[in-house]
Amino acid sequence: METPYIKSRHLPIAAIVGIISIAAVYGVFLAQKINLVTADLGRHIKNGEVMLTKHSLVATNLYSYTNPDYPLVNHHWLTGGIFFIIEKLGGFPLLSLVYIGISIATLIFFLSLAWRSSRFEIALLTSLITLPLLSTRVEVRPEVFSYLFCAIIFWVLWNYREHAFQYRALYVIPIIELLWVNIHIYFPFGILLVGLFLGEACIVFFFNRNPELRQKISAYALTLLAAVVATLINPWGIEGALYPFRIFGNYGYRLLENQTVWFIERLMIYPPALYFKIVFWLLVASWVWILIEWARGKTKPILVNFFLTVIFSVLGWTMVRNFALFGYFAIPIIAINLKTIRQNEVAKGHHYVALAAVGVMILVVLITINPHYWESRQFGIGLQNKVNGAIDFFKQ
Repeated sequence: METPYIKSRHLPIAAIVGIISIAAVYGVFLAQKINLVTADLGRHIKNGEVMLTKHSLVATNLYSYTNPDYPLVNHHWLTGGIFFIIEKLGGFPLLSLVYIGISIATLIFFLSLAWRSSRFEIALLTSLITLPLLSTRVEVRPEVFSYLFCAIIFWVLWNYREHAFQYRALYVIPIIELLWVNIHIYFPFGILLVGLFLGEACIVFFFNRNPELRQKISAYALTLLAAVVATLINPWGIEGALYPFRIFGNYGYRLLENQTVWFIERLMIYPPALYFKIVFWLLVASWVWILIEWARGKTKPILVNFFLTVIFSVLGWTMVRNFALFGYFAIPIIAINLKTIRQNEVAKGHHYVALAAVGVMILVVLITINPHYWESRQFGIGLQNKVNGAIDFFKQ
C-alpha cells in the first residue's frame, strides 16, 4: 500500500489565495436562483412544516389528488425539517447560501486530500477543470448532504489508510450513517466506501502478510458492521435501510436526471455531458500515466482509487444525476495519479503567477465552449423572478 501520506504543509500566501479564489468561483457558479416549478424544494419544506407543526411524518402520497393515502418511505424526512427551519430563519436566500456553503466545504475536503497526497498545483488545476461539472447540480436538494458525507467519510478513511489518523477516527462513520439514512437515499455510498477500503486491505494482506494490515482489516470490518447497523435506525427500520435498492421497482415516472448520457444526448443537446466527458477522459489519461510510471518502477497504482474510478464512472455514464459525485471523487484520484509529473523549475513567485494564468485560461475555455448553457442561468440567490406568478394569480 504505497503512496505515503504527505504531512501537513504550510501553504504560502499565494496558495491560500488560490484556494479562496477557487472556492469563490465555485460559489458564483452555484449561485443560481431557485425555480420552484422544476425543483422539489417546496415539497421538502412542506414535509418539514408538517413534521414540526403537526408532529407527524409524511408517510403517504400526501400531494396526490387521486391516491393520497398510498404509503411511502419518506427517506429524506429529516432534510425537510432542516430546510423548513432554514427557510423560516432566513427565507429562500438563506437556503441558497447554506447550499453554497455546504458545497464549498465538500470541495475543500476533496481538494485537501488531493494536494496533501499529490502536489498543490496539480490539485488546484484539476479542481478548476472539474468546477463546471460540479456546478451542473445547482438546485437546493437533499443530495448536497450526501456529497458532504461522502467527502468526510472518504477523508477519514484515506487519512487512516495513510497513518495520519488513529482507528478512533473511524468512529465518526457510523454516526454519519445514522444521520445520512434519514437525510438522503444515497447513504449506501458510505457503506460502499468502507467496504472498498476493507477490500483493498484484504487483497494487499493476501499478498503481503503485514501484521499492521491485520489491525486495519479488523478496524474496517467493525466500522462496516457498525455503519450497516446504523442504517436500521430510521422510522421505517429495515424497510428504510433497503429502500435504495427497491426504489425503482415502482418508480412509475421517467426522470431526466435518472437517464444515461447516451439516452439524453439522443433526445437533446445536453451541455453538462460535455463537461462530464472532459473530466472522464482526463481521469482515464491519469490512469494511463500512472500505469506507464508503474512500468518504469517509479510508483504503484492505488487499488482503492481504481475501484472508485470504475464505480463512479459507471454511475456517471448511466445516470446523469451522479455527475457531481463523479466529479468530486475525480479530483483527488486524478491529482494522485499525476503527482509524478515533473515540477517545472521556475521561481516560486513566477510559478504561482503562471498557475493563476493557466487556471483563468482553463475556466475561460470551459465556459466559452458552452456559452448558451451559462447565459440561460439566472445567477443570484433566493427565488427566480416571477416564479410565484401562478400562485399570485390564483390568490388574486
